Parts: sequence; structure tokens; C-alpha cells
Amino acid sequence: MASDGLKRAVSRAKDVARDTGRRTILTVNGTPVGVAGCDDAAWAITQGSEIISCLTKADFTKRYEGTSIGSGATAVMTFLPSGIGSGIVNGSGDSISSVSYEMKSGSTFKTVKIYAGGVVDVI
Repeated sequence: MASDGLKRAVSRAKDVARDTGRRTILTVNGTPVGVAGCDDAAWAITQGSEIISCLTKADFTKRYEGTSIGSGATAVMTFLPSGIGSGIVNGSGDSISSVSYEMKSGSTFKTVKIYAGGVVDVI
């Protein structure tokens, strides 16, 4: 369920961008830059300094019964007003074509791979 939750967060970020006609940022596995009130997020959707939606890592673990988001680096994905992803930047500020997160619950795990255009694969 945790991998589906992250997939839904990506979809929601796209929808918010398209529905509002504004550039929208999805931050995964970190604290959004320039936004107060969503520290150490599993994921956060923001527009400018406004939080649209946020799930902290602690709440993520509670919601998905002990599942962790893994040790993947922070990734920041931008969605254009059309809802199309325009790129991913890692925690070092480098543009990357995709980012992967391993969802772990006990001995079970799935990998969620997010591509710069906003496509998500659950493996």
C-alpha cells in the first residue's frame, strides 16, 4: 500500500498543477525548500511557499503499518501548469532522469521508480 501511496502523491501533484494552472513541486524524502510546516516529509506537494499536501515520514510509517520509505536521497520534482513533469533534482542539486525508493515492511519490499516526466513504476 505504501508504494501505491507514493504513486498517488505523484499523480496528485500532476493534478494540482493542471487544476490550478500553477507550477507545482513534489518533494520526496526530505524537507521542502522555502516552505514551513512540513519537515522531514515522506512527500510534500507545494506551490511557492504554500503546502498543498504533506505526509511526514513518521505519519507515513504509521499510515502504512511500519513501512519505511528507504534511504533514497531527497528528490524534488517540478510539474508545469499543464501537469507535465519537467524534471527531477536530487539533494545535491543535480538534474536526474529518475529516482528510486525502496518501500520496506518487515521482509517485504517494493521499489518505486519515478521518472522526470512524472511516470511511476512499482517494481
